[in-house]
Amino acid sequence: MATCLISASQRSTVIRFSTLPIRTQLLILAILLTLPALGIIVYSGLKVRAEDYGKAIIESQKLADGLADKQEYLVREARQFGSLLAELPDVRSGRGDRVQSILSNALRDNPQYYNILIADASGDAWASALPMKEKITVADRTYFQNAKATLRFSAGEYVVGRITNKPTIHVASPLVFHGKFRGAVIISLDLDRMRSVLGRSQLPANANYVFVDRNGIILSRGKALGENVGKPIILNDLKIMENGPDRKSYEFTRRDGERRIVTYRKLRLEGEQAPYLYVRAGMSLEEAISAANRQLFYNLATLLPFVVLSFAIVLVIGKRSIADRVEKLQEAAHQIADGDLEVRVAPLVRGGEFGELALSFDHMAERLGENLADIRLAQHHIKSLNADLAEKVSRRTAQLEASVKEIEAFSYTVSHDLRAPLRHINGFSAILNEELGSDISPQCHDYLHRICDASKKMGMLIDDLLEFSRINREEVKLESVDLSKIASELAVMLKETEPEREVEILIASDLKAKGDATLLRMVLQNLLGNAWKYTGRNPAALIELGNCSIQGEEVFYVKDNGAGFDMKYKDKLFTVFQRLHGNEYQGTGIGLATVEKIIQRHNGRIWAESTVGAGATFFFTLPKVETLSSDTALA
Repeated sequence: MATCLISASQRSTVIRFSTLPIRTQLLILAILLTLPALGIIVYSGLKVRAEDYGKAIIESQKLADGLADKQEYLVREARQFGSLLAELPDVRSGRGDRVQSILSNALRDNPQYYNILIADASGDAWASALPMKEKITVADRTYFQNAKATLRFSAGEYVVGRITNKPTIHVASPLVFHGKFRGAVIISLDLDRMRSVLGRSQLPANANYVFVDRNGIILSRGKALGENVGKPIILNDLKIMENGPDRKSYEFTRRDGERRIVTYRKLRLEGEQAPYLYVRAGMSLEEAISAANRQLFYNLATLLPFVVLSFAIVLVIGKRSIADRVEKLQEAAHQIADGDLEVRVAPLVRGGEFGELALSFDHMAERLGENLADIRLAQHHIKSLNADLAEKVSRRTAQLEASVKEIEAFSYTVSHDLRAPLRHINGFSAILNEELGSDISPQCHDYLHRICDASKKMGMLIDDLLEFSRINREEVKLESVDLSKIASELAVMLKETEPEREVEILIASDLKAKGDATLLRMVLQNLLGNAWKYTGRNPAALIELGNCSIQGEEVFYVKDNGAGFDMKYKDKLFTVFQRLHGNEYQGTGIGLATVEKIIQRHNGRIWAESTVGAGATFFFTLPKVETLSSDTALA
């Protein structure tokens, strides 16, 4: 028994397709039917274009190789000619008038040269095929310097000839007599003669070549003669040729934006590693594959009428056989939704699956009519329940209001009725201590001091409890709060309470948040006060207020290097009356509970991390300005 396994992603695709409109589904099916023919056409077109691309590469390689061979032949010929001149007795003896005639005749017989010079060991030219109007020196030319240094045949780089005033590249054959450098035979090459190779290549009209010296300066071009000669090629193209193999084909973009298929060749002199010349030849990429592109476009245009015809057939069939019937069912559904349960669609939609659906539709309308009375009865019952619920809510609201008034009355009692006895206890204890003086024992003095301290601590506890209960009742007033400024003010107050302490307080600048300034001051007062208190036994106390980003959320923190606490008790940290330290540190156990309540009223979070003896860090968040509104802050 065969089992067909369908993945979850495939099932999801099928479900999404089935939820599309019917006409859209039919159009998609029509498109799928045309895809094989479209794929064959595109594949064939791309294959032909790839073949044309390969032919263009081969043609560019042939052109580059032909130009390179021609240039190498020209250089070999110049080398042989220079060596021949160096052996002439007139050249060796330096007879300028006779050598001048020899060079002139040689230049007339060799039109591939611009000029022929002979220079002495210092670089001064003493013979030239073309007349010299003034004294000429080549001592500064690269080809002369290389020939003098190596005593080998050398090539130069792009220059403008001082006699011909034409852009060229020179080659120099050294004159060596008895092992000493006596000068050089210098030949100026006419690289524009290479255009004959391009003319014989029978390549497309856009085919071209360029000669470039070792520095990337253009020496000659096959077409647009003189254009860009003397200008550098794009640096990246020069790097490709410098770092690449001796021959390579690739695509590059010309300065005018045209993409071209090119092949370059490196040309070297015998005995040298670095090339003295690059020849690059190629043609337009667009022209090379234009025929294949036109054929592909023609084939696609031929397929288009058949695609349009199939779409039209699909639309007509979809409208008459499917869309019109679905529309009738939809109209009936709207009428039933408006309360008309007498509508029937079976007489209008007959035959096939839609006819069966129409019968089911009519049966549904009939059943809805039968159940309408039950629905109305249920609605009446629901209304009665809603009325009872509203009455219960009203009673509960009155009870809550009464509870709030009782809490306020309790707060008033704590604030006024309990303070008076505490003041009496504290006052009379002080009077007893003053009146009795030395008449009582030191132990009794200690008892009186403990009574005063206990009454004061009870007063502080009452104040903290009142403050804690008042937080939930006070309205949160939203404004921009400068936490750095508030912290700086609190730091001054803390230092004034114990000026003898050396405490370093670091407060980051421009810490701002959105919230209630009074409540946020209470938060910082409690956190900085605790940090001040628990660093009291550290001679190098450090307290820091700053902010950081945790998972993209801005988090403020107060950090100290004080006593710290055991993290296993962290769940009790923000509980009222829970203190993690003994009587060695003062406190009521309400401060951190107050801080947590304020942060919660701002829809923020607070937590702490600590190590015993290494200090503690309290982190808290405040919502972004755009996410905090008055409604959420009052919650």
